[in-house]
Amino acid sequence: RNFTTKLWNAARFCEMNGCVLKPGFKPENNKHIINKWIVSELAAVSRETAKSLDVYRFNDTASHLYHFTYGTFCDWYIEFTKPLLNGTDEALKQEVRETTGWVLDQLLLLLNPIMPFLTEELHAHLLGKDEPSKDKNDWLMTHAWPVFDDKVIDKAAQEEMNWVVSLISSIRSVRADMNVPAAVKIMMLLKGANAVNQQRLKTYNDIICRLARLETA
Repeated sequence: RNFTTKLWNAARFCEMNGCVLKPGFKPENNKHIINKWIVSELAAVSRETAKSLDVYRFNDTASHLYHFTYGTFCDWYIEFTKPLLNGTDEALKQEVRETTGWVLDQLLLLLNPIMPFLTEELHAHLLGKDEPSKDKNDWLMTHAWPVFDDKVIDKAAQEEMNWVVSLISSIRSVRADMNVPAAVKIMMLLKGANAVNQQRLKTYNDIICRLARLETA
């Protein structure tokens, strides 16, 4: 129930922010690193899911899709892109909307064999319809399994954004272990960081401070 609610709310967020499915969208043309990252992660989970289905490891299939949906897409990507959608760069906002709509639809396609009714309903909304179409060509169950070309995978983007995710997760764990109240902001000192990580900290300072509840980093 919680997973279904999470996915439904994420789809509603996308709908309210104009993140719809654009025909002919090409993820390899993305320029922003956060968008490159989510596309790369989607391609990775698609391949892992396909492997597990091939050997009838349905528990692994469910696990891969659960963690990507609940964590990577809903908890991280959507939170990362909220400031971008509220920004002033119209070209970037459009890229985020198109990427989000496309990733959500690809995710629904991956989830369709496991939870067909909800995914068909949300897919219809992405197509701008109030309910699933009578045309079976619009149904997810008639679509081919998504296969991603290597050119959509950006390993540098994965490494960089996964570092940010790992850092924020570590800070949250320390806060929980030390019983720091959620409303209290703390300071963070990154000790012994190399030049690459120092630059990452500067680049993503706002994201890290906001999601880890830091005063300064």
